[in-house]
Amino acid sequence: YFPYDCDEFTDEFDFDGAVPIHDFEKFFKRKIYTYNCLAGLISYCGYIKGFEVYGEAAVDPDISELMDRLLAELNPCLEDYFGISKEEQAAFAQKALDKFKDQYILDYNVKNGRAPKRKLGPTERIMTPMHILIDHHKDPRIMQFVAAAALVYWNELQGKNGEPVLEKPLMETFCEINSLSLEDPIAQGVEKYLKEIQKNRKDVHIIDILYGSGR
Repeated sequence: YFPYDCDEFTDEFDFDGAVPIHDFEKFFKRKIYTYNCLAGLISYCGYIKGFEVYGEAAVDPDISELMDRLLAELNPCLEDYFGISKEEQAAFAQKALDKFKDQYILDYNVKNGRAPKRKLGPTERIMTPMHILIDHHKDPRIMQFVAAAALVYWNELQGKNGEPVLEKPLMETFCEINSLSLEDPIAQGVEKYLKEIQKNRKDVHIIDILYGSGR
């Protein structure tokens, strides 16, 4: 699958998988808010659950259900945000899920989670989907949990694999990156799940933390 900017490259690419895309910037943003969003969820949630291999994390029942719940709310928001059809967005998201769950593609959560500081930024794969959900009056708790998991990843791997050393407490760092106060509802949600992850660090059950064991 090789999408290319056909407004910029007007000659047709004649190899298998080449797909011409108009308004490539919009397409690229949709990729970040769908594909990269799911990739962040898998890598950071997979890390806190103790998975090394990316594909194993993606098919974990806890994480798989989390992705299904997220897409049920996020897909309709992205349809509206980008002005695309339900079928188009559903197919786009399913393509990402199929790749992530392919056990024959060997990849690692630590590699995919690299640069959590950048990925926690206001225009990136965690925070923008969270804001889109909020703007559409949807529940942001899954993305708040992913943000908390990314902070745990950063805290535990700081000084390793090129990750910067934290100079301030986790929540203060998160709020500075996103120009939020500690009292902001987004920050309070992230902090709540950060504490839950830390409390259950050796055995994290994400769906139970988010929705309760009696869901």
